[in-house]
Amino acid sequence: MHIQKVDKKILMLIIKKLKKFLKREIEVLKFLMIGKTNSQIAESLGLSQKITNTYKNRLMKKFCVNNETDLYQQVLNLQII
Repeated sequence: MHIQKVDKKILMLIIKKLKKFLKREIEVLKFLMIGKTNSQIAESLGLSQKITNTYKNRLMKKFCVNNETDLYQQVLNLQII
């Protein structure tokens, strides 16, 4: 029973974090998680590379990481995507 309470707390934390993300940030994050480059993401979403990079930087800031590798690891650890 104690494990269920912990899992619920973790789930609530994840939901709270996800509510802070814009739809486009989630789309960019999904592409990053499968190894797409900024230019590939920009082309797929019909955005400029500068805008794509802005979304990526916002994601890194929200996850409190400094690079894509740490972002990837953080997302895996939280099992968000």
